[in-house]
Amino acid sequence: MGTCYRLSCGKCGYKFNAWLGSGMFSGFNITIDNSKNFFRDAKIDEDIQRFFDENPEGVIFGGSNYFGICVKCGNYQMVTSMTMYIPKEGCSLRAEDTAIFFDDKIKSIQKYVHKCNKCGGELEIFSESDLHNSGENSWKCPKCNTPMMLKWTGLWD
Repeated sequence: MGTCYRLSCGKCGYKFNAWLGSGMFSGFNITIDNSKNFFRDAKIDEDIQRFFDENPEGVIFGGSNYFGICVKCGNYQMVTSMTMYIPKEGCSLRAEDTAIFFDDKIKSIQKYVHKCNKCGGELEIFSESDLHNSGENSWKCPKCNTPMMLKWTGLWD
């Protein structure tokens, strides 16, 4: 079950809907074999390509939606979690495995660093609990820098 929030600015009218969590979707695995399917509409990010060049047996597991704020320009955007894993010595991974079933076979080597779709800056990532526990006026409008109202708007699957 995922959670929906709306951030809205009373001064300039900017609104942002954050659909957080994973709903009923349990996640996805990206391997070197299926990476072209995940990124067929865009150039494979250099970090992802480098990861597979260096770790052809590696897997990227993702699935939960997070809220990101660009540390450079303040842009808000939704991102999907992606952690890069490699198999432990003597183990192998398959694309159909999920993180639940291969915890004893893998080691996490890094979290994917998400980039802003406006300026390319790094995003600071916030989870569902970060928004839920933040309280009113904790978030600044990316357009006018005024504190925004945060409202829980529902659940999603």
